[in-house]
Amino acid sequence: MADMRTPILEDRNGAVYWPGVLQAASSKTYLSAELVQTLKERLKSEQTHIVLNTLTALHTISINGSRQTRDQLALSKCMKQLERLLNRPPFPGVEMAAAQLLMDWAFLFGAEELGLKSFHLLTGTSKHRAMLQGMQASDVAVLQREDQQLGIPSFVAVARGLDFGKHFAAQFGGLLTGTAPPPTVLSRLAAAAVAASYSGSSAAAAAAAAASRNTFAAWAERVQSDPRAAAERVLSSTRHVETDIAALSTAQAACLAAARPFARNGASSSSSLPAAAAAGDDKYAALRHELDRAYLAACKVTEWREMIQVLVQQQLPDQLL
Repeated sequence: MADMRTPILEDRNGAVYWPGVLQAASSKTYLSAELVQTLKERLKSEQTHIVLNTLTALHTISINGSRQTRDQLALSKCMKQLERLLNRPPFPGVEMAAAQLLMDWAFLFGAEELGLKSFHLLTGTSKHRAMLQGMQASDVAVLQREDQQLGIPSFVAVARGLDFGKHFAAQFGGLLTGTAPPPTVLSRLAAAAVAASYSGSSAAAAAAAAASRNTFAAWAERVQSDPRAAAERVLSSTRHVETDIAALSTAQAACLAAARPFARNGASSSSSLPAAAAAGDDKYAALRHELDRAYLAACKVTEWREMIQVLVQQQLPDQLL
């Protein structure tokens, strides 16, 4: 296994190497000085794939780490190198990639040192402010913020950040890094449903994820054919949205209550849970039931969120949104 201090961020073809990026982002509390130094030096490179893969690593580290790790980034010399990329880009287009990282940081962590510094870098000069015209937070950042606000737990130990090579492929004449887009909400739900089928959960989760995918596909077609009617449907359904969000919060609380017996008696270990299920343990059955209910509630909230996202991406008239 590669040393944490010298992560491998790209494969032999220059594509982003996600195992190395996720390894670099696995620390929740502290980034080693060696890792920070490595990231800083990579930002000085004049090779496109090295700089873009480093931006991907920084993005991934920030959304998975704690405030302490983000404060480390804010106080590190990486910020100076990002400022250099904005002011004196070593190759055309990299300044936009750096601006995207800073914009996502300002969007996600505006109350933290990292977000504040990013905001000041982006708005410090008229040149930088002009660069922001037409830019917006990435889909990865938007989904991350919505997950935080709704209290939806992550389905993976370390989430992927924005793939800058893919995101800026057009500016650099083709796909430079990565082979797959960042996971959307629906793909994460589907992945969790598959995992649930192996952990003894009911088939309801998988069915809910499949239904969400079908609903989303039908909704996307409706937005394209009649965007005004689609917008009116969402705007007239705020009460239903609030009800579904409240149901998700209630389901999460029920999950915590059902899990307490395991926390008390230590039955939550990976070896004892299957045994408890096989013996027909009522507490385990109750926990599994509540987890399925929470999953179904999350699918409903996700449907509303995806609907609104499609409307925004269609750039409907301001009076509709």
